[in-house]
Amino acid sequence: MAVLLDHMKRLDKIVTNISPTLFTALAIKLSLILIAYVWPFDLYALFQSNGLTLNLIINYAPEVWLALLALVLGTLIIVISIAAASTPKLIDLFVTDARSRLFIWLIALSFAENILLQSGNSKGSIVFDNMIFVNNYLLLPLFSIIAIPYIYYILSYTKISNVIKIIYKENLKTIMGATKADSQSSIARNHFILIETINQLQDLQQFIQFKEPKGIILHRMGESLRNYLQLKKDIPDRYFKLSHVDKEDFLFAIMDEDFGQIETKRTFYEEKVLRSLSTSYLLLMKDSHYDLASLCGSELLGVGKVAISANEEEAINLVIIRFNTFLRYGINHGLKSKELRYAYNTIYHYSHFVGLLISSGLESKVKLCFQYFCFYLNEVIRLSLSDPLFIVLVNTLAEKLKGILIDVNKSNFQRENQAAMLMMLNKASPMKHQLIIDKKVDITGFRIIQMGICLYYQSIGDEAYCEYMMDTILRDIESLKSKNTIEIVDRDCERLLQEPEEFWEDTNQGNRNMFFSPHKDQIPLFKGKLIAKLINMKKSNRLVSQQLNIEG
Repeated sequence: MAVLLDHMKRLDKIVTNISPTLFTALAIKLSLILIAYVWPFDLYALFQSNGLTLNLIINYAPEVWLALLALVLGTLIIVISIAAASTPKLIDLFVTDARSRLFIWLIALSFAENILLQSGNSKGSIVFDNMIFVNNYLLLPLFSIIAIPYIYYILSYTKISNVIKIIYKENLKTIMGATKADSQSSIARNHFILIETINQLQDLQQFIQFKEPKGIILHRMGESLRNYLQLKKDIPDRYFKLSHVDKEDFLFAIMDEDFGQIETKRTFYEEKVLRSLSTSYLLLMKDSHYDLASLCGSELLGVGKVAISANEEEAINLVIIRFNTFLRYGINHGLKSKELRYAYNTIYHYSHFVGLLISSGLESKVKLCFQYFCFYLNEVIRLSLSDPLFIVLVNTLAEKLKGILIDVNKSNFQRENQAAMLMMLNKASPMKHQLIIDKKVDITGFRIIQMGICLYYQSIGDEAYCEYMMDTILRDIESLKSKNTIEIVDRDCERLLQEPEEFWEDTNQGNRNMFFSPHKDQIPLFKGKLIAKLINMKKSNRLVSQQLNIEG
């Protein structure tokens, strides 16, 4: 019994390793032979022409079949091998394409059948005549005609967009099958295909030189993760246990200490795709493809949107981490190359993501992102000491923080959270850095944005927050130690009044003016309050100074 089971296992292994397309081709050939056997008429006798003999058709057919097989298989191997030098995935696509293999197997089996027919043609039976007719008068012309369009079909694989489409189709099919994976072997196979398809897309992106397919690959990677997140709630828990397939991937090989955490949080595919996007982002920055790098941020924003709608908290956390990573990459690149567009574009997409968090009422996540924005604001303020170019990022971050404060107020977030965020912003003021004052770095833009926040609070009658922001602005102005502080206030208010809604130059993200305030009607009242507080502050400072002199 044991011996029988052992033989059955070996047979099963052999059958499993043989290509299913071979069985399909054999089934087709056997079906044709069966038709020839049961057909009551001699097909060859019905259609043969005068002067032709059965032996003549048998004699020349093997060479034609062999030539057809050599034409199809040989030409394709040469063409695909040459094309694969720039697109390595092409060989895999050719080998794994079921239609291609079926056509090759049918030609090979027909060639073998024709050789076998030569040994039995002397019998002259109806079955043999019919088999010869089907093989030589039907299949041979048909396959010869199909050979040319088939070659064009395979050559279409050399078009990169088709390669990407096929890889993505396989990836999407695997994601759809994740909900049905029940056994450990099927789960491991599913994981392997998911990871392998992402690796193939990433490798393909490094081989190609054109921007359009690079952009398609980035979009497909983001779309893959979005599709996965939409189906994730229907995937069983056992699916998220990491197998040896996952641990052997180069990404997870460097994260072996985090395997348990990844399994607990069920984020293996999120980690894979988002880290692949990060790698692509770095490579695109290195090659100065700032528009494609911006597309990475756009795809990350799309992933965040789906994660929020699917209520996938761990995916949201990973998106936040990835945005912070992109921003750090952009700042570091700006230090080396003086090119700030990468950081600027990341801030743009990051702020839109925070807007989605606000509209979804995720206060804790918004507060956390606001804290990160303030952290990077302090970072670029410090960098602006050595390179005033970073003032652009200072103003950009400040303007996004202003937008977040206004949006959370409109969304009626808890007052303590709003107050905490106001404190974070005011602690990140450039005037907290004495070197900013000593080096006379121009921080007027930051103060204009602060004033814009005051104008909003004043327009809705929130005197407490307006007073708080005004006190911060006045302390910053006082720290300048200028005798013309009232003139500074007057000049800044006049600039606020003159700033148009649209900037006269176009940027990567449009031409909206970051210093524009829609509450210009509040400026006269705001200016009067600010100057009055400034005068009172000066009087108070003089009284304190006189008191100190008297006591001295």
